[in-house]
Amino acid sequence: MVTTRHTQKGPGIAPVRPGVPPNRRLKPLALAVILATGLSLAGCDQIGSASEQDYLDRAQTLQEQGDYRAARIEYRNALQLNTDAPGTRHSLGVVYLELGNPEEARRQLERAQSLGIPEAQVTLPLAEAWFATDRFARIRDQQVPEDLAADERSRLHALRAVAFAAVGEREAAEAELARVGAGDEQPLKALARAHLWMAEGDAEQAIAALEQALDLQPELGQAWSLLGEYRRITGDLEGAEEAFSRAIEVRPGSGRDHMARAMVRLNTGDYEGARSDVDGLKQGGSSHPGVHYLDGMLLMEQERFSDARASFEQALAGNRSYSPALLGLGLAHRSLGNLEQAEHNLNRHVQESPGSLQGIRTLAAIYLEQERVQDALRFVDRVSRDYTGDAGDMAELRGRLLLAAGDAEGGVAALREAAAARPGSQEMQELLAVALLQGGETEEGLDVMRATGDAVTAQQVDTTMVLYLLQSGRYDEALERARGLQELQPDEAAPLSLQGAALMGLGRVDEARTAFREGVELDPDDTSVAMNLASLELQAGNRGAAREVLEAIQERQPGHSRSAQRLANMSLQDGDPQGAARWLRAAIESQPELLPPHLMLAQVQLQGGQSERALETLQAAREHHPENADLLYALADVQQSLNQPEAAVESLAAAVEQAPDNATLRLALARAHAQAGDEAATESTLSELLERQPDHYQARLLLARGLVNQERLDDASPHLENLQERYEDRAEIQALLGRAAVQRDDPEAAVRHYRAALASPDDQRRDWVHELARAQRAVGEAEAGQATLAAWLEEHPQDLATRHLYASQQMASGDRSGAIDSYRLIVEQDGEDVIALNNLAWSLRDSHTDEALGYARRAADLAPEAAPVLDTLAVVLIHAGEPAEAVDLLGRASELAPEDPGIQYHLAWAESEHGARDAAVERLQRLLDGRDEFPQRADAEALLERL
Repeated sequence: MVTTRHTQKGPGIAPVRPGVPPNRRLKPLALAVILATGLSLAGCDQIGSASEQDYLDRAQTLQEQGDYRAARIEYRNALQLNTDAPGTRHSLGVVYLELGNPEEARRQLERAQSLGIPEAQVTLPLAEAWFATDRFARIRDQQVPEDLAADERSRLHALRAVAFAAVGEREAAEAELARVGAGDEQPLKALARAHLWMAEGDAEQAIAALEQALDLQPELGQAWSLLGEYRRITGDLEGAEEAFSRAIEVRPGSGRDHMARAMVRLNTGDYEGARSDVDGLKQGGSSHPGVHYLDGMLLMEQERFSDARASFEQALAGNRSYSPALLGLGLAHRSLGNLEQAEHNLNRHVQESPGSLQGIRTLAAIYLEQERVQDALRFVDRVSRDYTGDAGDMAELRGRLLLAAGDAEGGVAALREAAAARPGSQEMQELLAVALLQGGETEEGLDVMRATGDAVTAQQVDTTMVLYLLQSGRYDEALERARGLQELQPDEAAPLSLQGAALMGLGRVDEARTAFREGVELDPDDTSVAMNLASLELQAGNRGAAREVLEAIQERQPGHSRSAQRLANMSLQDGDPQGAARWLRAAIESQPELLPPHLMLAQVQLQGGQSERALETLQAAREHHPENADLLYALADVQQSLNQPEAAVESLAAAVEQAPDNATLRLALARAHAQAGDEAATESTLSELLERQPDHYQARLLLARGLVNQERLDDASPHLENLQERYEDRAEIQALLGRAAVQRDDPEAAVRHYRAALASPDDQRRDWVHELARAQRAVGEAEAGQATLAAWLEEHPQDLATRHLYASQQMASGDRSGAIDSYRLIVEQDGEDVIALNNLAWSLRDSHTDEALGYARRAADLAPEAAPVLDTLAVVLIHAGEPAEAVDLLGRASELAPEDPGIQYHLAWAESEHGARDAAVERLQRLLDGRDEFPQRADAEALLERL
């Protein structure tokens, strides 16, 4: 931490020290960059004039009168005299609940509990605080005291019912509901029932339960939010918007509700309303890149690709590695025809999200559009090492590319690998058969075809050849051959389906639609032609027509797997995961041995927060596929979401046994070991992967990074040397070398490496900029360090974390005026930034006291329990000639940080200013006798001598 000593006129100085996180919006950077603490002054004359009981009596009276703010102050005063009073902590916690500050209530009540207050007194208010802060697991683990009053017991059971229902523990929730009485807990009972109905897939009952809850308690914000979500899932977008709007009225500060409503409005085509929500989030100070990402998606839906590009770029301004925005930016550039920029951003997206099949396929398609088949192959080979999705995805893509490159042998080998990874995929088997037949492997191609059906006829061979011609883009030949098939099979729908596909390839969409429809009319039970018709309608943007075709297939063949999965995908795109789950369950019931519907259903359940159900789905699939590596991989993913790292390790280890050469599985196993906290197993697994694949970049990077994080530089050195030799031009490698140099206490090398990491304007990260600035300061280049930060801020003016660091370095360098300007900019962007308000107040305390007082009071309102903030306000008050109020503030600060010598010195100074000379002398003597060294010692000695 950079530290600076600020001198001031008068008998005191303000040291630089870590801040204490307040109970509201003191951001994480507070611990690192808070600078000004202020002079905290407490008047012993006032504190000593009342006893602990006096404060408690006044607090209880005020609380009974409903004046909770005043009661809070009195309880705090009582705690200054007895910090370990459990009853006072409990009462203060209850007051905080009434004031709508459940987080601070939780802290006070948990402290009361730890001090031994009877459980019957603290259990219910503590459960209320946990409930309000979404800590359902704690409510679940909480015991119900036997001596709890009946009405309190009923309320507690109701809270527990909602908690259990929200996390999907139905039996426990039902048990709690059975214990709830018929009093005021009915809204909570209805809320719990809503969760349970939705977990069963019965959205209608869930919505009815929520409406019942809101009839009983119209201001129940959680119910409005949940109602909006459920209505959106069921397709009632108008009702969803109405519910989210009511949630916003009840909880205007809920960014989540604003974003949910924006998505609903986007889906209904209400672009103006959606933009209103997005712009409102921006104006409200939200700097999360997701806000700009949502804006970009809205613009993409409107085909305003240039504007969308700008929004995605803004999302990336504060976080250059925000993967969704990188994908969006790549798609926007592709739509604009900027293939080079699209390629760049999609490459970065895939680096950040190795499992993004959409990103990989889009980038491969761009290469093919430019006839860069070899580049596409090299790209797929590279990303395959780190791909975290279906093992067959990359093999299939590689096979298609090899065939396009004219490498029939290599293409067939890759497609064999893909087909082996998807033994139940008829489409994959057919693709392999086509490749074999085209390559002259007639018998094997026919064998593959026979494995997918009955005896192979000449017509089937012709059909397969047509399929190959379609795959190869030779649509004229395919159309001619398909028409020949129709002449031989006039009563069959398949030739018409093939004609339709060829016509689609030729861009003759209307003729293709006619061919498909004739095929469906000719043989309504031929699902392949119906599936092709559905695909055509989807490509043409006719989603309603496509859904009709697919649902017709389901009517004729309930549970038909391919159409069920397509309908499930459409439901997910429509924001209806429950509908997707219904289609997938139908497919599983029809063909329980098929793996893909199980995997897809588990993914839907996992994304919907139903991890336990996802686990059940995969375990059922494992009865049919006990050793399938893809299934084991998916199972591990669910187990990790359930915080079962040991089980995930076991599943991935089994998957590795089935596919020992699969680098993705070994990498996942290493990460599972890391989640389980087993550093040795993590290191061992990565080392084993490197023994098999010495060139595996991601494995060596992770191993080196882990060793550096453990400060095992000797062990990390060979890996760092390997990475530097092979990938020296990669920014993340230079940054890792910079981190290692910092640990070696070699700031000059750190400067060199971090400069290299930041050399590319398109691959820069904020933490690298910070580390470079710190290293520059360490080598005596303080001005260069500030210039580094200033340059970053020119490009990223909204980056408050960097501006905080910049301001701290300005303060450390004695540039008080510059620091004031920096803090003013922060406050302009975020009027509730406690650190900036506090430091700005401190910097202005003697030159612009009135202005400083305004900033200091705002900081104290936002962080009323942060001792450094109270300290600063007190100092400013002394400069303003108001020591009496400063005394009270510093009394609270002293209670919050009793061991802080700076506050004790400031308290003595305050007492002297307030006329309590003897108390000040006594405090200074205790302070100087008890501590040999502290930053304010010289000032304390000078003050004692004057007194």
